[in-house]
Amino acid sequence: MYGYRPKSFIMFLLRELAKSMHVESIYAVSDAGFYANTHLIRGHKAKVAFLDPLWEEVDGTVCEDTRFYQIPIEEYRKPIEDIKSQKRSQYRNRYALLDQYADDIRETMNLYLK
Repeated sequence: MYGYRPKSFIMFLLRELAKSMHVESIYAVSDAGFYANTHLIRGHKAKVAFLDPLWEEVDGTVCEDTRFYQIPIEEYRKPIEDIKSQKRSQYRNRYALLDQYADDIRETMNLYLK
């Protein structure tokens, strides 16, 4: 995957599926909105999940209702000239692979969304 992390790849796939189904917005539950974190386990020290850092990492923004994050449909890609010269080949290969996956998802989804 040319240095692309698995959780980033899963978010990429989710975004591509959303685009192919003409979804306008993706919303994700924040730590404050996660039922298991705010209801029964409130007095317990161990937290079940830390979701906010994940959503912030994928450029999510906190909604007016702080229980949710809005995740952008388009993934940010660094401009190739902003990448160190030693890493450019890796990024080119990564972006080419992701573009191929995006095309494959679009083609497959078009078969089911007719």
